[in-house]
Amino acid sequence: MIRAVVVGDAGVGKASILFSYLLELNPYCSPVVSDAFVTHVEVRGRIHETSISCYRTLEALDGSTSPDVVVLCFDVTRPETLRTAQNKWIPGLRSAFGDVPVVLTGLKADFREAYKIHKGLYLSIVGEKPVKRKTARKVTNMPGNIRYMECSAYRAQEVTAKMAIIRIVFVGDEGVGKASILFAHSLERNPKSVPNVLQTFISKVTLRDRTHETIISSCSSVEDIKNGRLCSLTDVFVVCYSVTCSQSLCSAMTKWIPSIQSYYPNRPIILAGTKIDERKSYDAVKAAYLASGKDKPVKKRKGRKIAENFSNVTYAECSSRDSYSVEQLLQRAAKSALATRVTINLCAMM
Repeated sequence: MIRAVVVGDAGVGKASILFSYLLELNPYCSPVVSDAFVTHVEVRGRIHETSISCYRTLEALDGSTSPDVVVLCFDVTRPETLRTAQNKWIPGLRSAFGDVPVVLTGLKADFREAYKIHKGLYLSIVGEKPVKRKTARKVTNMPGNIRYMECSAYRAQEVTAKMAIIRIVFVGDEGVGKASILFAHSLERNPKSVPNVLQTFISKVTLRDRTHETIISSCSSVEDIKNGRLCSLTDVFVVCYSVTCSQSLCSAMTKWIPSIQSYYPNRPIILAGTKIDERKSYDAVKAAYLASGKDKPVKKRKGRKIAENFSNVTYAECSSRDSYSVEQLLQRAAKSALATRVTINLCAMM
């Protein structure tokens, strides 16, 4: 895990950029900006679990924090915050954390445009010119590993240019069709390069003309949930059962859903009926279908009724032979994840 610490004087805009970042991750509900949260960050094609903490005073920092990087913020509309960063924050950070990388970050950079357009009005309200980029860059000449950047919470793409990353875990008894669903999804997304769907892989899901990167994995053992092999940051679980096997629905009801809700409370769950194309085969040749040893297909209303017996569980169906239904399932999972994404407080994890 990468530990990032965001620091700076009160009022420079730290909370605003974190709010903007979380809102960019989850456009479906207003985010909550806490003192510490965990997220995923993509760097050169790799996904890194990242904890982000925010402090407004040096006194609040201590040696146990041990960050991998410090984002030192100042307000470009308040030159004194840059002086404080240079004269107080950087020496204090060096004393506390040694040569940890520091990213000096100018916030509210969009105000420079306002100054250029309406200088008189700007000065009458703010009272002084905004800090120039070249002036702030000079601070990086101080000893130590210091770099410079700027951003504006008003322009969210400057805070997070990456797509929202959603983690989806497919669970269910062996043979219910999890791998077939994921293969169908991968084939639809990129027919030239289908990943090994038996392992965790990265894909994409599109919602309302916006593409979200997804981390998709699957398991067939409840022990994987109990022993914590599945990441605690899973956004949504898809519990699969086959409509041709009523026992798999019984397992979903008595084993899978209760286990998930016990170890991952508040995570949304989708109970998903698979192999629904088999219902047409049954309707066409009932006698031959039953003679083959298959169960009578589970009706949709039965699966939906079971889902309604649990809190935070919705119902869906699909067939790996119908790519549209598979994409609908993935989109529904992504939407459920974004609508109820949990901001995890680090204190609860330690």
